[in-house]
Amino acid sequence: MITDETKWNDADYYEENFEDIMFDKLSSHKPLTNGDLAKLVNTGKLTVDQETVYSHDFYSKIRTIVCLRYKYYAIEYWDCNDRSNWYYKQPYEVKEHTITVTERIPVKQDS
Repeated sequence: MITDETKWNDADYYEENFEDIMFDKLSSHKPLTNGDLAKLVNTGKLTVDQETVYSHDFYSKIRTIVCLRYKYYAIEYWDCNDRSNWYYKQPYEVKEHTITVTERIPVKQDS
């Protein structure tokens, strides 16, 4: 553990050490609250990627990737049109996988 778990109930300590506390919670498989998840998603400096997985008239399924201490975690949630979010599962660790694609395209021919 990086942080002192006995101080997590202290609002000032929690705010000052938020990123490390989130890393500690994720590493020890402790559930994150909706407030924790919302703050992770909305803290721009932690977000490395965000994609809309599914879109509907009233809501969209979003996947946000955040980086904490050089580890990447996916947070999936429903973003509703009424500006509320529903975090339906806990974050999970992901890793980068690069795929190289080679394409063949026509060469312009003089006629």
